[in-house]
Amino acid sequence: MQGPEVDRMQAWVPRGKVCEMDRRGGTTIALALLICASCSESEPEKASLVGSNVVVVVVDALRADRLGTYGYERDTSPILDEFAEQGAVFDSVTSPASQTVPSMISLWSGVYPHHHGNQYFPKTNSIGVERKGARPALPDSSSLLAESFLEAGYQTVAVVTNPWLQAEYGFGRGFESYVLLDPANSAYPYARGDEVSFAAEMAIAHAASNPDQPLFLYLHFMDVHAPYWPSPDEQALLAPGVTDRSFYANGRLRGVDESKMRDASRLYDAEVRTFDGFLGGLLESIEAMGGNRETLVVLTADHGDEFFEHGGMGHGFSLYEEVVHVPLVFVHPRIPSRRIKGPVSLVDFAPTLLALLGLEAGSDMDGISLAQSVRGQAQHGLDGHRWVLSELGDLKLVRSGDRKLILARELEGPGRVERFDLARDPYEQSRLSDAETREWPKEISDRAEALLNASRQEVSRERGSKRFDPIPDAVQERLKALGYSD
Repeated sequence: MQGPEVDRMQAWVPRGKVCEMDRRGGTTIALALLICASCSESEPEKASLVGSNVVVVVVDALRADRLGTYGYERDTSPILDEFAEQGAVFDSVTSPASQTVPSMISLWSGVYPHHHGNQYFPKTNSIGVERKGARPALPDSSSLLAESFLEAGYQTVAVVTNPWLQAEYGFGRGFESYVLLDPANSAYPYARGDEVSFAAEMAIAHAASNPDQPLFLYLHFMDVHAPYWPSPDEQALLAPGVTDRSFYANGRLRGVDESKMRDASRLYDAEVRTFDGFLGGLLESIEAMGGNRETLVVLTADHGDEFFEHGGMGHGFSLYEEVVHVPLVFVHPRIPSRRIKGPVSLVDFAPTLLALLGLEAGSDMDGISLAQSVRGQAQHGLDGHRWVLSELGDLKLVRSGDRKLILARELEGPGRVERFDLARDPYEQSRLSDAETREWPKEISDRAEALLNASRQEVSRERGSKRFDPIPDAVQERLKALGYSD
C-alpha cells in the first residue's frame, strides 16, 4: 500500500476529540483514535460473530452493476470480486435515497428518510427550509449504529472524505474518533483512497495494541465520485485516449454530447478499478491485524451514478436502478459463501449488523435483520411480501418483488407514475402500461401515496420545530467542486 511514512502521523488527539486531518505540504495535523473503557467480551458462538472486529467500507457513488460480482463485463473490480466470493452477497439492494445524506442517515439509523426528516429534491423544500444549502440534521430521537457499538465496549473510529458528512451535523455520534480528511493534493476536491487507507492502517494498528477491545471502523471512500480522476494505469486500461476529464453534470441534460458521456462513463469505470486497488491494500492491513479476534468486513455504497440511461448524469434527482441499486457484501471467516436474492434495503444494514454481533436493535427501526440470510441459515426470497422504499422529497419509489413503481408529484402539474417489471426489464427502459399493470396489487400505488403524504407531514413538523442553519461557505466550496451547485 502506498502512503506517507508512518513517522508523518504520530499525533494522537485526546479522548472524545473530533478532528479534521490536513496533510497538505507533507504536514500531518492529527488523527484522532481513542481508547474506550474496558469491557468484558463474549465468547464467540459457533453460529455468531460476537466479539469480532467490524470494518464498514462505504464507497460513495458506487453502482452495483459496474462490478464484476454483479455481472459487469469490464474488468473494473478483480479484487472486490474475489473478496465477495468469500462471503454473502446481496444481489438486490435498494438505497433509501439517491443522495449521500439521507442514504447515510438511513444506513446508520435503520429508518427511512420520511421518518428521519432529511430529504433533498430539486425545486422542493423537502427538508422544510427555503434555502437549498441548509445543513443536514440527524434527529436526536434516532439511535445510531456506532452508538450501539460504543455502548457495547467497542473502539469506534471513522475516517470520512465526503464534506456532507460533517461530525457537527450528527454523523459523529457514537464515534470516539471521527476523522474528516482534507485532500492532501489540492487538485482533488476530496481525499483519495490512499489517504483513507493510510488512516485505516493507523486505526487498525492502534486497535491491535488494545486486544481487550474490539474495533468498529467506518471508512468512507470518495474515489468513485465525480469528478473522475482515476489513476493513470487504470485510465490507460479502461479509459484509453480520454483527455477531457471535466465533463460532468448533476441533473437532467439536454443536447448531451454522447461521446463525452461515453468518456465520462469509462472514466467512472477506471475510478472503480482505482478504488479496487485501494481495497486490496486495506484487506492486507486487516489480515495483518491478526490477534485473537476475527474481523467482519462489510462493503456497500450510498447510491450510484447515472450516465444518461434516463436523460441525466450524476445522482440525487431520480430513483432509477442505476442510482439506487447498490452493492452489499459481508465477509467473515464464519460466513458461508452465498448469493442472496432480496429485494432488501440499506435500512436493513443496521439491524443486520447488530444481530450478527449479538447486539440489540432499537424498536423504532424500519429495517429488518437479515442475519440469518448472511449466516446461511435462511434465504431471504422474492416472496413479494416485503416493501422496499426509496425517496427524495416528492419523488417516491415503492418495490414489491420485481414490481417497481415511481411516483413523482411536482410542485406544479399533475406529476407522473412509472411502473416497471425488473425481472423482464432490469434497466427500466420500457414503462408498463395501465393494462399491463391491471393485475398489480392496489397496495403498491396506495403505499406510494401514503409515503408521499407521510413525508409532507414530516416536512411540516420539521418546519415548525427545527431551525436549519446554512452550510458554512468553506464547506459549500468543497461541495461545489463535487458538482453540488445552487
